Amino acid sequence: MKELKRKYLKLLKIELEDLSEDLEIMLDLNSDKKDRREITNYVYMENLSLLQREIACVKDLMTYCDTVEVGQPNNLEELTGIYCRCLQERAQESDYPKAVTHLVNRKIKKIAGYLATD
Repeated sequence: MKELKRKYLKLLKIELEDLSEDLEIMLDLNSDKKDRREITNYVYMENLSLLQREIACVKDLMTYCDTVEVGQPNNLEELTGIYCRCLQERAQESDYPKAVTHLVNRKIKKIAGYLATD
């Protein structure tokens, strides 16, 4: 189980980094749309603000993952539940945008699916 926890945390950090990079790409696309005048400056600024906040939240979660006390879970399902619950609590406490919680939950389920077949 110790090896499973180590793999889980490593994969979670990789997935969160990937999510952060995806959001960075969306920032670039937002800028391109503004430059091509597909969106107004107002929409650009709103999108920019939201994407920057989402990126900051994901990076906060990457750091927070190291502090999550998972104890001694009996199986992968229990470990997934612990991370899911802890990260959702952090998101609520810190008033993250709802999209961040949804995206992170998808990443957690993806990791569980991967490790279940490993």
